[in-house]
Amino acid sequence: MQPSQILLALAGIGFAFWFISGMEGPEAAADGGGAAPRDTAFGIFGSREPAGLTAIGGGGTDFGRLPDDPAALVFTGEYGFSVAEGGVLGAGGNVRLLTDYIAPDALPGVNKKDVRPADYQILPPEAVCDLRPLGEGEELVPVLARGAFSAATGLHSFDIAYFVETTEHFVRRAVDSRSLEVRHYSTDPRRPFHVIDVFVGATEAPVYLLLQSGRGNVLWNIVADERANIAHVAVIGGGPVGLNPPPELESVEMHDFGRNGCGIVPSMKPQAEWEAFTGHERISDEAVKQVYREHFDYTGWYEKQFGRRPEAGQIAGASLAHVAIGAMPVPQGNDETGAPLPAYFDYRPLHLSTVYVTDNDFVLAGAPDTIRELARDMQIATVTEMLGGNIARLFPEPVPEAPQPLALAESEAAQ
Repeated sequence: MQPSQILLALAGIGFAFWFISGMEGPEAAADGGGAAPRDTAFGIFGSREPAGLTAIGGGGTDFGRLPDDPAALVFTGEYGFSVAEGGVLGAGGNVRLLTDYIAPDALPGVNKKDVRPADYQILPPEAVCDLRPLGEGEELVPVLARGAFSAATGLHSFDIAYFVETTEHFVRRAVDSRSLEVRHYSTDPRRPFHVIDVFVGATEAPVYLLLQSGRGNVLWNIVADERANIAHVAVIGGGPVGLNPPPELESVEMHDFGRNGCGIVPSMKPQAEWEAFTGHERISDEAVKQVYREHFDYTGWYEKQFGRRPEAGQIAGASLAHVAIGAMPVPQGNDETGAPLPAYFDYRPLHLSTVYVTDNDFVLAGAPDTIRELARDMQIATVTEMLGGNIARLFPEPVPEAPQPLALAESEAAQ
């Protein structure tokens, strides 16, 4: 089989590879635990357990150098209002500093680059487009982000189409270099999960928390005060979604509307002044129409679910890292001067947590090099099977040149 035939065959692949954590029962996700992150992918390729991997990666925001004014963290991006890491968005567009919410000694554990959860559980697909109705006396709190303004975690989720795309690039690079020592797996923002923290304090009524992401691969980390009263959490997205729930949470549902056929993409109301519509790198006219179509469909779906427009009471931004709902924690005592001691939320970092993620063809956890190695091994295994078990057929011997006629050879030699 020639490389061109391999590429054509890859484009027609119709099967999926499933990588699951092997955990049993929903109760596993309720315990934050203290286990070290497990860097293993399970499936038809067997399992790998790379050694020597650290629990927390480097990078991320230096929260010790935040500006004094949280307004400095607010900016307008391609799709409108956004808040950078270190800024916590609350009701009415109010923004406060992250240091108001968690103690200084907890800051190093916030949204570190390449961090992996202690474990993860893949939920079965929800083949429905409707959510649990709002209960009597419950307060609906809708949170919406097109994406997360935080470092990429070490938990990745992607579908077979992306695997085929990267394997096609792998084959081209391998053939060009005549070597299998090439890697092609992009860690662009669409593949790793990115975290958005949700601080939940005391509210007047039990909260129905609706967490919505437009493009998926957002992992919502709920940090609840002891006085929080969360009746239900619904997590929806136009792609894979994840949740780190508080231990006491009993009612939760998660939907990848991009995968289950609903076709709903949660989105902010389009504004004519968005840079995506007017900037020097504006999107195409057809893409603009698509944005409006998606919001129209989403609005119709939302009104059917809750009997109100999605903007009502919405906490929303194009890109967010932290949001807050309800009251701040109550101070527990006073200092030597009699002033109340600062009260903070008890932050649970991802590497000490077990999380839920929606199902996908591939779910991998590990450090960047580990992820790339796993992807490369899967690509090699796939191509090897397509070549009848002999990967060497990817590099056919060069066709020898045809011998020249004797008279022509002698003529060239004379010249």
